[in-house]
Amino acid sequence: AWCMLGMPQVQESDCMNHRWDAQGSVCTRCREGCPAGAIAIADGIPRIGDACTGCTACVGICPTAAIRHDDVDVAAIVRQARVAVMQGRQILRAACSFAGAEDADIRVPCHATWNPLLLSCLAAEGVHVLETDGIAQCASCPARFGEQVLARTERDYEAFGKGLGVRLLISREITRKAAPAAKHREPEPERRAFFRKLVPTLAQGAAMTVAQISEAMRDDGTAAETGDGAARSASLRLFAKALARLRPNFTPVPHLSSVPLGAIQADERCNACGQCASQCPTEALALRPFGAQQVLEFRPDACIGCGHCADICPEHAITALPSISLPAIAAGRSRPLVMVAAGRRPDPQAIAT
Repeated sequence: AWCMLGMPQVQESDCMNHRWDAQGSVCTRCREGCPAGAIAIADGIPRIGDACTGCTACVGICPTAAIRHDDVDVAAIVRQARVAVMQGRQILRAACSFAGAEDADIRVPCHATWNPLLLSCLAAEGVHVLETDGIAQCASCPARFGEQVLARTERDYEAFGKGLGVRLLISREITRKAAPAAKHREPEPERRAFFRKLVPTLAQGAAMTVAQISEAMRDDGTAAETGDGAARSASLRLFAKALARLRPNFTPVPHLSSVPLGAIQADERCNACGQCASQCPTEALALRPFGAQQVLEFRPDACIGCGHCADICPEHAITALPSISLPAIAAGRSRPLVMVAAGRRPDPQAIAT
């Protein structure tokens, strides 16, 4: 197939499978979410085949930003929405490459780019309605999967949004129309014309400046993370920054493949061997000494729901939960899962052998 938008690229070192051994878990989110069936997992690493149409659905699904596309910059999309809202627009027009609308507030390569986390970030910026310009032409577009993926995203966003107090509406209708042709009239004086053009320009410039200052003061979460864990995707980092403004409630949110968030629990079978903490790709788990005991701690805001800890636990003490709590993620604090007496901790030499 001809890839109209260019093929996404896989950064193997950022793939969470890269740091897992061959006997461990394998993340397959990108393969399962690809509407063209163009992604295969070989030796644990995604391989994008010729069937790719460049719809970019895989980019938003990857929790560690291992799959990238030159035309997808989620931080830039959020900034565009922020500027538009500061200029007084809360109904924003998002155009895909096929639509070619030069006056759109937001531009995406394909409407398959949208995912529940990115939509939530726009809602946090104050967007009330997102109009998807070009979605009606998906059948004739070479990328062709925008409508299909957007429909799936809408379903997931509806389920995910039950835990949020602030949401936006996705619309397939375009309300903003082209400006009517100007009627013939007498030319206005040069001085009046100068100030008439100057005032909107100054207002727009002021809004842009305020937006830039706001962005600098309110880090957008795009900086690379440090530490041994794989970096989370920009969508995840932006969502974490925006979550407080989304007013999360305690309605359980189901675990969704398009939303890389998760929650776990541990029971008394845990012996503090440390395998889960050492292999967690985002360092959501850690063992902490507590006197003569060890505490297994969990950071809900760092978990991406991969389930690897549950798969590799030799005592089967960890269970992935079917739902997550958004207030727990918003709190940004570690919580203890289980406390283990020092005498129960196995000999590290025995683990190695």
